[in-house]
Amino acid sequence: MKKEELKIGSSYNFNGKEIVMTPKKIKAIISLGDYDTITPIEITDDRLIAFGFKKRIYDYAWAGYGHDYILKLNGAVFGFTLVYEDDFSLSISCEEDDNAITPHIDRFKYVHQLQALYFALTSNELKAK
Repeated sequence: MKKEELKIGSSYNFNGKEIVMTPKKIKAIISLGDYDTITPIEITDDRLIAFGFKKRIYDYAWAGYGHDYILKLNGAVFGFTLVYEDDFSLSISCEEDDNAITPHIDRFKYVHQLQALYFALTSNELKAK
């Protein structure tokens, strides 16, 4: 991993063990240059459920068949809905005054990426419940 990807409060694998990054751990890793021992954690169905996402199964002829995961957030001004789909993409829907904004992010495969986005939207850490 690159040192720029390390974020305090995010989860990673370190020598086969899951850790939550702290300032002390980041400082030690950077001073040792030991980035090869840190690997990202892939997002799984179980992780999404643990983070509070709700599984939504759909069976519509017009939309296809499958499932996705939804997490509703309350922001300072308006709410967001994160939708994680089975193709590793993530959509963010936010509604304010009947204007919907839905950016679509491809290849969102790792827990630390999801945690960073969640923190950017809410100023809170995304942790398993």
